[in-house]
Amino acid sequence: MRKSLACLLAVCFMLSTACTAFASSTKTINPYKDVPTDHWAYASVEKLTKAGIIDGYSNDMFGGDKQITRYEMAELVARALSRIEKANDAQLLEIAKLQKEFSLELKKIGVRLSRLERKTDKTKWSGEIRARYSHDDLKNGNPLLTSKDVEMKLRTRLMVDGEINKDWSYFGRFENEQSLRDSGTEGNTELNAAYLQGPLGVSGVKFTLGRIPYIPAYGMVVDSTFDGLRFDFGNKLKVSLFYGKEDLKSTSVNLADGKVSTTGGDRFLVSHGLWGSPELRASGYVAPILDARKDAVHDTYVSGLEMSYALDSKSSIKAAYLYYESPDLPDDYSGSAGFAEIGIDRKLNDKFTARYAYTRSDADTENSAHLFGLKFKQFDLKKPKSYDVYAQYRNFGKYATYYSTYDTANIMNILPVIQQDWPSGIPSPSDQMNNNLPHGAKGLEFGVNYVLDKDILLHTYFTDMKATDNTDLKQRLFRAQVFFFF
Repeated sequence: MRKSLACLLAVCFMLSTACTAFASSTKTINPYKDVPTDHWAYASVEKLTKAGIIDGYSNDMFGGDKQITRYEMAELVARALSRIEKANDAQLLEIAKLQKEFSLELKKIGVRLSRLERKTDKTKWSGEIRARYSHDDLKNGNPLLTSKDVEMKLRTRLMVDGEINKDWSYFGRFENEQSLRDSGTEGNTELNAAYLQGPLGVSGVKFTLGRIPYIPAYGMVVDSTFDGLRFDFGNKLKVSLFYGKEDLKSTSVNLADGKVSTTGGDRFLVSHGLWGSPELRASGYVAPILDARKDAVHDTYVSGLEMSYALDSKSSIKAAYLYYESPDLPDDYSGSAGFAEIGIDRKLNDKFTARYAYTRSDADTENSAHLFGLKFKQFDLKKPKSYDVYAQYRNFGKYATYYSTYDTANIMNILPVIQQDWPSGIPSPSDQMNNNLPHGAKGLEFGVNYVLDKDILLHTYFTDMKATDNTDLKQRLFRAQVFFFF
């Protein structure tokens, strides 16, 4: 209740300021004009004085036929504003009324409302709801191992920004995702971002500590979260340094009774190759898992550098280097993996923008990725019916990315069901073992962003990918999603 009243107070002031500014162009108010003795402001100020919100004046100054000028009344209101933290709900309303009535005088005597603004704006909540429909068609040349997956999900995010003081702040993000197609598959609500930010006594350097989302450069290498710290500095050349533990949700594998069960999130499974069609994952049969370990996975640590630089008004470049350490990385990395990413955006004219980005890892094979993109126009969330249209060509090697922001950056092959009597004419699981881990992907993506209404965005796209190793593995994905921002 107190927060809502405080917010009302701030809104009243903004509206009154706008109104009085307009009125001042047609009528000049004399700040030294007496306030009539029957004016309601006397009673309001008297209440605030008796409550100790306004001090330095005796209570009897408001009795009888005594008058004070609008300037003097504004000084009293200013005193109330300076001690607003002591006001209760009813007193906040009194102050709001007085502030609106004497806003012009307050402005003329130079009263600043930073205290009021800090009180009402210390904590800000915002949110995002994403409704998603996906149709995923995966083929690997074997009609018995073809998968068509339809997904309907609703993701809710609530974000809180808290001002600790003029230098330090806090950010937190709660997230929940639930299936609209399959019952009993709702995920847990989790705090997947939570960090403090401040200068740490170093001029020009912003320090961040906590669970930090990161999408370095263009997101080709990774779109994830880590628990650690980050330093940001620079003006034209912006630089970020960070280090921490990847938030991949520790995953355990149980191979008892010939079945596999896991705890943790799909993010780890995608990154490390334990994946398959929904039907096969739901069946509970054992799937190849790197070295099929039974113990919990080890922690993965990341250190990185990210830079961005505006070449001119039309061109900008981004670059990043990331280094991961974990015994759970595929054998091609030998316990550590380095990724470098660099790219450029170029505005061709007032309607078209082009992008090229390149990534390379220190793996021995399939270690590079290329992205070519062209975009027409640019949507604006505040402008209904604004839109953009884009096309991309991607060629991502199998080991060029870690956990890319791009859907179908890798093609995940369908894992064969392991059973005693394997049908004749179909390669056995042992023969297909090398095909079960992620494959590199190359192909096209076409997409549209369209603002349905203010702060409501429709994003739809289609990808057509094939494996980079020239196998028969192909994947087509159609996705339509609507974002609601509040």
